[in-house]
Amino acid sequence: MTLGNWREELESALSAAQKQSALNLAEELKQTVRRLRQTTDESSALSLIVSSTVPYCKKAAAFVFDQDSARLSSSRGLDAVELAIDLKQAAAFFSAVETQDPVIAAASESELSKDFFPPAIEGFSDGEKVFLFPLVVKGSVMAVLFAMGEVQSPPMELLAEIAAAHMSTLRQVTLVQAPPVPQSAQRWEDLAPEQQAIHLRAQRFARLKVSEMRLYHSDAVRRGMKRADLYLVLKPQIDAARAEYKKEFPGVLDYLYIELVGNLANNDDRLLGPLFPGPLV
Repeated sequence: MTLGNWREELESALSAAQKQSALNLAEELKQTVRRLRQTTDESSALSLIVSSTVPYCKKAAAFVFDQDSARLSSSRGLDAVELAIDLKQAAAFFSAVETQDPVIAAASESELSKDFFPPAIEGFSDGEKVFLFPLVVKGSVMAVLFAMGEVQSPPMELLAEIAAAHMSTLRQVTLVQAPPVPQSAQRWEDLAPEQQAIHLRAQRFARLKVSEMRLYHSDAVRRGMKRADLYLVLKPQIDAARAEYKKEFPGVLDYLYIELVGNLANNDDRLLGPLFPGPLV
């Protein structure tokens, strides 16, 4: 076999390996999304996300923010059960909150606070890199996904985005427990059981479609948020979802629009852009 043939064989093998790796990642993330939908509170959701980080880093944790502190909610591989960090003493956490962007920092007291480093992460040297992925819900950071040790940043960032989308859904309590109903009915209780079932299916459909947009088109979502034209950058996906919704749930309140505004545009319909056609009639 010639050198050229060896090169072709090697390139072919590498290409196949890359494709298989991408497929494996997609399948893992899909399973995480499915399991995440079964969680009904934020604590359980964060715990699931942290446990799903095993292939992508050695140690992980979720911290939730309460005014000027970050409280440990769930962890994997950390030597801590209860931990609260003063943001003024932890530059990395403070930066994640202020910028709402992923942060890469050194594992040090100045970046993580003396309460966190080194007590909670023994075995790592001063200067080891740590990654913080903020979970932005309705325009503000409600938690951070922390990772260190051979961190694979892209899938970790995706997990943070998936978690943030689910958190936003969980916080829309009124939509889940007492969804809005057509003007022809005064209260949710006034609807017949079969009508309630239709509305609940419509809600699930809307949540799924918007979650898929955030998961599979995260770059476009970020661009659309920055440029305030989410509809323009996601037009094929949004139009397809609207057409399917109109076909499946004719005459039902436009829950898809509610999800687009609440979970995609952080409750700011202006971010959908001037070309968005508005709620389905």
